[in-house]
Amino acid sequence: MAEKPCENSRPGSAAASPARAATPLGERRCGREGPGAGALPPGRPLRTTPAPHVFLACVLPGAEFTELMDDALLVVSPAGAVEAANAAAERLLGASREALVGRDLAALLPDSTLDQACRGTDEARFSLDDGRGARLAAHVVPRPEGAWVVLRPEPAPLVAPDLQSDEHLRTLLSHAPVVLFACDARGILTLNEAHGLRPLRPNPGNDVGRSIFEAYADIPWVVDAARRALAGESLSMVGDLRGVVYEAHYSPLRVGGSGELCGFIGVALDVTERERTIERYASQQAVFKYVLANLPQGIFWKDRECRYLGCNQHFLQRLRLTSPDELIGKTDYDICASREEADFFRTMDRKVLGDGVPILNIEEPMRMFDGTDTYLLTSKVPIRDDQGEVSGLLGIYVDITERKRMELELQRAKEAADAALRAKSEFLTTISHELRTPLALLLGPLESLLDGDAPLGEPVRGALTRMWRNASRLGRLVDDILDYQKLEAGKLRPTWEPVAVRDLVEGIVLDAEPAAQAAGIDLRHELADDLGAVPLDRRMFEKILLNLLGNALKFTPAGGAVTVALARRDRARLRLTVRDTGPGIAPEEHERVFQRFEQLDSSITRKHEGTGLGLAIVREFAEELGGVVELHSALGEGASFVVDLPIDADRLVDLEAVPQPNAARPGRFDVLADDARPEPRPDLPRLLVADDNPDMRAYIAAVLGNDYAVELTANGALALQAARARRPDVILADVMMPEMDGYELVTRLKRDDDLRDVPVVLLSAKASREETARGLDVGADDYLPKPFAAVELRSRVRAALRLHRTHLEVVRQKQALEQALQALQDAQDQLVQSSKMAAVGALVAGLSHELNNPVAVIRMSAQMLLRRSPRDPFIRRALERIERHSQRCAALVDALLAYTRRRPPGAERCELDQVLRWLLELVRPEADERGIRLVAGFAGDSLPALVVHRPSLESALLNVFGNAADATGPGGVIEIQARSAPDSDGRAGAEIVIRDTGVGIAAADLPRVFEPFYTTKPPGKGTGLGLSMAQKFVRAHGGTIRIDSELGRGTAVRMWLPLLPPDAAAAEGRAPASLAPQAP
Repeated sequence: MAEKPCENSRPGSAAASPARAATPLGERRCGREGPGAGALPPGRPLRTTPAPHVFLACVLPGAEFTELMDDALLVVSPAGAVEAANAAAERLLGASREALVGRDLAALLPDSTLDQACRGTDEARFSLDDGRGARLAAHVVPRPEGAWVVLRPEPAPLVAPDLQSDEHLRTLLSHAPVVLFACDARGILTLNEAHGLRPLRPNPGNDVGRSIFEAYADIPWVVDAARRALAGESLSMVGDLRGVVYEAHYSPLRVGGSGELCGFIGVALDVTERERTIERYASQQAVFKYVLANLPQGIFWKDRECRYLGCNQHFLQRLRLTSPDELIGKTDYDICASREEADFFRTMDRKVLGDGVPILNIEEPMRMFDGTDTYLLTSKVPIRDDQGEVSGLLGIYVDITERKRMELELQRAKEAADAALRAKSEFLTTISHELRTPLALLLGPLESLLDGDAPLGEPVRGALTRMWRNASRLGRLVDDILDYQKLEAGKLRPTWEPVAVRDLVEGIVLDAEPAAQAAGIDLRHELADDLGAVPLDRRMFEKILLNLLGNALKFTPAGGAVTVALARRDRARLRLTVRDTGPGIAPEEHERVFQRFEQLDSSITRKHEGTGLGLAIVREFAEELGGVVELHSALGEGASFVVDLPIDADRLVDLEAVPQPNAARPGRFDVLADDARPEPRPDLPRLLVADDNPDMRAYIAAVLGNDYAVELTANGALALQAARARRPDVILADVMMPEMDGYELVTRLKRDDDLRDVPVVLLSAKASREETARGLDVGADDYLPKPFAAVELRSRVRAALRLHRTHLEVVRQKQALEQALQALQDAQDQLVQSSKMAAVGALVAGLSHELNNPVAVIRMSAQMLLRRSPRDPFIRRALERIERHSQRCAALVDALLAYTRRRPPGAERCELDQVLRWLLELVRPEADERGIRLVAGFAGDSLPALVVHRPSLESALLNVFGNAADATGPGGVIEIQARSAPDSDGRAGAEIVIRDTGVGIAAADLPRVFEPFYTTKPPGKGTGLGLSMAQKFVRAHGGTIRIDSELGRGTAVRMWLPLLPPDAAAAEGRAPASLAPQAP
């Protein structure tokens, strides 16, 4: 035991490394060996204690490490005294460091072997007693200046169990996490030490003596393995046993001498977790393979010799290979179309393999075998083994051929766009210069005519003024375009000259006053007097002021104010400020207003015209003059533009300040035209014009004013309002207008039932086919692009007017035709009704004659029998009933004749209560036969007497009841109600309601139920005259009849009859209640 290291020693302890401990501690200085390998490198003392004279004399190497050791360390002097101890020594020996240091080692651990080892020259390992009954493992390292003693607790020795003891063997088997079993030659279990089965069965050992084929009959793989083992086969199987996976090993048992098979023995282990781990691993492998195969990127990997070891499906498809086996072992020289490409790939691979550093996003051109050029974006990273050495590389690439193609196309498109931009700039420059000559030839004669003494009529002067104003505006636009082209080409440089800046600004403000007054704007100026001559580019400064002042006048509403201020900020700066009280500009839009061709409102409903160059030119001119432009504004607070320019006195050298006259420059500011026109003749067609340009409105009015009553509006919203107030014959509308554009105006007009037929002609400067088609698609009747000739405008408006008049004529003729068709339909209906009634009259006349004779015979016979006074009451009642109903038949025949001859039947007083009770008595047998329950909902003493033709009333009630009985099935209910009730005019009368719970009447049939011969019953089940006759009776007596019904919810027929018919009440002039009672 003394010669072996402690079994609990670790690689980091001195006792665990004898080879390294043989070298004196603290003397290793090379390699990787250090504190973790058992060496104690030089360092600070182990710990500073209250006895500094002891520790200052003994400096421990690697003091930090010794404090972390699990083993106790004692430093012993040659005299045998303890000089130092670490923290583990305190814990092991049960004494503080102060108590250990200075003590004699022999007194601390009285063991002669320890004393001899400290005085010897060789390392020694042995065990000793700590004096407290515990054994310690000691490792002594002698040194010239003493010795180091390493101590640790020695574990108790393991005692091997007595396996020959049956009790010990049973104990081991009962606790082992395995299943040990054995069977004899018949398969009877002779051993079943099944601790591993306890999670499944509480007492698995009870199976001893049972057949394994019986005990595990439901586990096929156990039964199969047992049969094979009994057949002499050694085998191993893995299977599921009631939710737990076992790995079982079967070995046949044979008799020693004869070798006869006497059974088998087996052992089974629970491998559920292992199998689940294998299953999870296999699942992860399957997912990994699926992802690898379906990634849209190509993936490959190579060894250190740049040979392919594998790839994914995308890589194979690119090379037109079918299996990785066709690629494995090959190099780029075997698969590339050219050696140059293979050399490039090999160079990149060698760089990754040699440096061990990934190379990412390499653009690699590659030509396919079919000659197609492609581009790959490849990344390659090194693959390292367990020792960290580079063993290969992994590559992944994306085909960027399409991206490279798009990049090339974009480059070509950019070059083409640059060429087009240069061509456009050259064209704009050329055309702008070419426009100046005709503009000069227009403006010169126009100014001469307007300023001359020749008499001009008011219409002619107005037309010439519009021409001059718009030609001047066109000239300003040409100047803006030329300035923009010069700025873009970098050819615009300031030309310095002394300028009397106050006079220049004052003159421009005075030029703008007429335009401001026409717009209702208060124009003010605040100009300092001490400005004098300032070095400026006169044209640039003038352009800055004109653009700022023009914008201020354009965006300031009527009643607002515009102020122009000019002053020195100091002796070297000039400040120009233009303030307005307009709508203001949001802070986030401040930078945008200075960009070229940018407008805050660029929609077709914008309120103000413009190219978007004005403020861009202001900023660039100010910067060319060495200054800056600032904008101070917020929504609803107006805007203030401040131009700050330097005054460089050196620029006045050799320049003489020559004030130049500020002659008024007409045309620099637009004066709004007045839409006021004389009242047109009322007989002229009405023409509604919508255009936001005042001059265009005036021009259209001048062209069409003699032929039409022209109404002028400034936008689509006002035009729609005017059209609804007074319907026009034709509408002429511009497309681009503020608030509501022409497209929206047309859309709203075509949705208005009263205005959809008014023709609309759209005017627009957008003359493309797409814009024309769009205008016609939204509903416009015509589309006229600008510019247009007066004769074309007149023709288009006349065509629209003719179209409108033709439409109105067609509408009138259609209405007349519809009226004629309706009259014809009414006449046809009356003719058919008359024919029906004539046929009914002929039929009824014939039937009445034939019916009267037998009815008279029946009636007279019954009366004769009644005169003989039969004694049998039943016979008497029957004869009375026959006599009464024969009278009713005769009355019905008379009613039919009256109905067909349009002759009103005679009225008589009858008690409504008696009529209803007679009705119940008459229909009850039929109701009982059909299984229908009758309910009487009236009280006899509260019902009034009526003056009606009683047979007609009875017939009407019987017809209504018959319809109710036909619609009500067995188990249904028919209720007859009656009550006194006045009508809506207050006339006294009675209401009779017959309500059933039958099938009801469809809503489509309700309007026709009172038509003669109309019936909803099957053929042969009704004539269609019952309700028609009932209605005729009720109306003839001044009453009303109404049917309330719904399918599946029954029907209610409501009849209201006055106490007196209208003619009787008028004749007698008294209430029906005063009539004398009569026998029914």
